[in-house]
Amino acid sequence: MTYQNEAAARQALEARVTTLSDLRVIVVDYPQLRAMVAALPEVDAALLGWLADLHDPAVDAALEARPRSSAGRVPVEVAERTPASRPVVIAIAAVAVVALVAGLAVGLPRLLSGPGGGGTQGGGPGTPAQLRVTGQPPAVTGSWASGTRRVWRVDAEHVDQIEGGTTSYSDIAARTAGGWSVTDFVGDTGHAYWGLDPESGSVRWGYESYRACAKADLNGLVPCLDHARKGSSDEWEAVLRLVDWSTSKSVQTTTFTELGLGKADLNPASEVAVVDGDLVLTLPSYPDSGPELGDLAGVTVARVGADGKKARWTASNTCTGDDWLRVPGKLLANGILTPGYGIAVDFETGKPILDPKSCPMLTGRGVLRVDPSSGVDLPAQVTAPDGSMVVISRAGQSGFRLVDAAPPQPLTLLEVRTGSGDKYGSRAGTAKLTAIDPVSGKPAWATPLDVAVTVQDGEATAGAVSFDGQRLLVLEFDRRIRAVDPATGRVLWVAASPGTYGLNRTADGTLLVGNYQGTIALDPDTGAQLWSLPGDIRPAPGRDGQESLLQLTGDYVARLDPADRPVKARVVPAGAASCPAGMSPISWTRYEGGAVLVCRQEQRYVVVVADRPDWQASELAFTTGGYQVTFGNGARLRSALGGALIELVENGQPRLVQVHESWSAAAGKLTFTAPTGLTSCPAGSWPISLSVFDGGWLLVCGTGPAQPTAISYSSGGSRRDTGQVTFGNGGYCGDLGGARVCAYHAPALVTERTGASELQRSVSSDYFTGRGAGGSGKGTGSFGVDSPRDNDKDQVRYLSQILQKSRTGRSNLDVAVSQVRRCTKLTEAITTLRSVTVNREELLAALDATPLTAVPDGTLLVSRLRNALTLSRESDLVWVQWAESEQAGGCAQSTGNPLYTRVTGMNREVARAKDEFLALWNRKIVPGYGAPSFSRSQI
Repeated sequence: MTYQNEAAARQALEARVTTLSDLRVIVVDYPQLRAMVAALPEVDAALLGWLADLHDPAVDAALEARPRSSAGRVPVEVAERTPASRPVVIAIAAVAVVALVAGLAVGLPRLLSGPGGGGTQGGGPGTPAQLRVTGQPPAVTGSWASGTRRVWRVDAEHVDQIEGGTTSYSDIAARTAGGWSVTDFVGDTGHAYWGLDPESGSVRWGYESYRACAKADLNGLVPCLDHARKGSSDEWEAVLRLVDWSTSKSVQTTTFTELGLGKADLNPASEVAVVDGDLVLTLPSYPDSGPELGDLAGVTVARVGADGKKARWTASNTCTGDDWLRVPGKLLANGILTPGYGIAVDFETGKPILDPKSCPMLTGRGVLRVDPSSGVDLPAQVTAPDGSMVVISRAGQSGFRLVDAAPPQPLTLLEVRTGSGDKYGSRAGTAKLTAIDPVSGKPAWATPLDVAVTVQDGEATAGAVSFDGQRLLVLEFDRRIRAVDPATGRVLWVAASPGTYGLNRTADGTLLVGNYQGTIALDPDTGAQLWSLPGDIRPAPGRDGQESLLQLTGDYVARLDPADRPVKARVVPAGAASCPAGMSPISWTRYEGGAVLVCRQEQRYVVVVADRPDWQASELAFTTGGYQVTFGNGARLRSALGGALIELVENGQPRLVQVHESWSAAAGKLTFTAPTGLTSCPAGSWPISLSVFDGGWLLVCGTGPAQPTAISYSSGGSRRDTGQVTFGNGGYCGDLGGARVCAYHAPALVTERTGASELQRSVSSDYFTGRGAGGSGKGTGSFGVDSPRDNDKDQVRYLSQILQKSRTGRSNLDVAVSQVRRCTKLTEAITTLRSVTVNREELLAALDATPLTAVPDGTLLVSRLRNALTLSRESDLVWVQWAESEQAGGCAQSTGNPLYTRVTGMNREVARAKDEFLALWNRKIVPGYGAPSFSRSQI
């Protein structure tokens, strides 16, 4: 990512929230921070080598202080150096040029980043210069932001080849390049696996007895835990199988006895995973298990070699607290394996890192949390197998299940507040989530995050947390997901979620949130909803290395590919410059006065600027939506908005040039054309979105899709600019002297609101970084509804559908209120009421981007509906307060509670506002367009 200034970069380094890509940006943009980067244990060998070649005394000192040998890290030897004079450096560069021309390999300092490496500029005379490349160009396999295209679909109900009759698939299981699988239920706890052909969806095989299979394959084989018959007897024993997923044939079968695990349990909670090229078996023990698992008695963990024949080591402990079950499995960090259940061992030896009675688990980067009640005397920190220091924390639990990587700092819940429990012993409540300093134990966030919790048997649970290397993703019980800055706790964006459990990522970082009821795709940078589809959807690899999605609903299974994935290779337009021999074009843009071509061959890149043959490219930086080239003479060329805009900077003066044609290997020919008269973005920013409408345009500048910094708005022949810009609900908004203007991608709309009046402008075409080109009638809007075209009938259709699709989330309001009145299922009722509030907020946000420009009285219709929804949301919040008050007070007041009296009074205003909207809708829109009618309870 790009940091606004040195202070922001320093803060990120201190908080340890940087990725390797971030570190590469920092050492280039902020030389004074290089020594800090050199001291970080997570820096890889390539970057260490580059830093060592700088001959910087401060950097050399930091490198010298690093541990000389540690697992998983290449130590850097720093020798005494004499500073090289400038002529010597020039001589080295000259030798490098000669060597490159001659085809020789020369070891020179260079910064390897992403897929980039060294390259030379071609296309004209002059001495080739070494090209430093950062970032990654767009994938030619397509982007999930473009939507999905169904490749095949098969019925979920199928012939049961194992037991006869018919059955339906119930879950998505292991997926490999050679075969995908789904499961259905067998009995109370078992399930059968069914192998599907990724190309057609046809069933290849069925197998009923796998107890657990890894999510990933190892050398093309899927590890599974199973039972096998002992010879010809009726006795069965536990085994580890390595399975060819295209045929279900076991290539290797090893019994637990042969692995030294003869006494270990094999039950529905057992797991096998691929970790660092080997297998890890996690085998919890439930000696009193019957129809259900019963009480946990301990766990056995084993590391098995890749051939599946021999255990390298086994380890066990007897931690039995249920809270250990929420720990993410198979986490390997600092050479420490933490597979859950309160066990942490050296991955190489299997030896415990701490006294097993302390029940350790990984809760933050370089932090092990131990059971505060264990009473074990432990040091403040220990040395990890890789030589780094690991802090020991006794902080309270976060209540959140970690989905993947541990966050930079541990999370904990503060101020947990609940009322009396219902007959099930469950209590709904609230708490404050914060990161903590693992050394001092003090909160690290100035303002903790308010979250909903459920408390059962004294233990608070609150949802799931994921860390993608840049942001925390907090998936909560009230059906919303929030992206949070791990260093400060600042909320970056909020989105409604169809579920509270499932969270997956595609190869390009798109978030998939949901469950069997439905899945939404979210842009990780902005939280904007890209699309919504029914069923559970998860990534699946293909034979050609391209990723697909596997979709499972109650009715069918389907394969989905990105909508913009080319069926055949895209061909650069005629008239484009040619790439050097052996290289392929990845981007070409023809603009007023010239053209720029970018070519690639594996890790080597070439930049050709047709109108500037004497310009030698020294840096090529790929960013979301474009790239920037820096030349040896200080000039810069930036391509933004997918190639729709070209900015040239010469002698420090930026200017936009008109683009006539743009093409990329990832997206083909760009159909979006920028209007004339645009101005350059302020220094340090670039275009991140542009919306064009009849009579004007709206340009948003920033440093990334979620970091807008300025808006330029042209309408009616005049232009206004502002630096007061925000991002939210999938749109960019700015304040312009009493007016608030906003731009939305799907539906494509620009709004201008002054006081109570609002002007909508239907957008003919737009381009949003990370989303691509769009316009009226393109893309998917709120609640998965297709965006409307610019006509009255389709705009009415869109509003009708979002009202219909959203009302399911509000349908249980009356049921929840009735439950609280009767003092039954209070936890369930409170959760429902919170979900209703989130649903109402999502509908309000959707209304902001709902175009009614072609509908008579459209502005009045939007105004009345917004008023009704705003009052309803305020009422919903008081319903929640009343329910929480009743739970806390043991239902002593019921309808006599002052909050109940207050909300019933508010609802009279809600009813009046809804009637005003319905009078206009049901009397004019319904008969005029054949639209469905609505009642109060459906709004």
